[in-house]
Amino acid sequence: MRRLPAFFLLVLLPMAASAQSPAAETIPAVKPREFSVTMREGLRFDPPRLEARPGQEILIRLENADSTHQQHNFVVVSPESRDKVAQAALTLADKALELAFVPALPEVLASSPLLDAEKSAVVRFRLPEAPGIYPYVCTFPGHAVVMYGAIYSGITMPPLNKDPHIPAYASQSGLAGAGRRPFLQRMFLPEAGPAAIAVALPGTAGACANAIHRS
Repeated sequence: MRRLPAFFLLVLLPMAASAQSPAAETIPAVKPREFSVTMREGLRFDPPRLEARPGQEILIRLENADSTHQQHNFVVVSPESRDKVAQAALTLADKALELAFVPALPEVLASSPLLDAEKSAVVRFRLPEAPGIYPYVCTFPGHAVVMYGAIYSGITMPPLNKDPHIPAYASQSGLAGAGRRPFLQRMFLPEAGPAAIAVALPGTAGACANAIHRS
């Protein structure tokens, strides 16, 4: 049998090895689970809760649609740490705006910039592998008391009106006049002090009493 020259062997051997090797498989990228969360008047997130799987990558599209033109942020924290993070945000002093009222704590899992009204942002992060209830909260001063929600990760959500991890008003529908009355709703009133009280009257009418402080 005629022998091939050496340079032919050098060319053919890699080709033969390539033919015997299985083709490289392309692994499709896993898309993140997407949600839309809207910041609304009355210091509330809509929706007040989300559901995902442990370890899942999350993409949240945020929109500040607050008709009272307040700024808000969106901060995801580890279980049972919402109050700790909110209190730490109040101690940022002159660095608060630079940090968007987000303290540098290990409990903070993800956060957005501080959003003006009619602005939007995207927050992308991966949930921890441990199942749990991961709160999200606006840490702008004075907002965290009522402006928060929860991501249920690997845990079944209870009925909305029995969920202790969302604000009490979240089980009511929409703004004043749409939920079950009477109910309390905290919100900003133009040209009114922070201790003002407003009462919704039948129809579209309402009344506001401005509190006066005397020292």
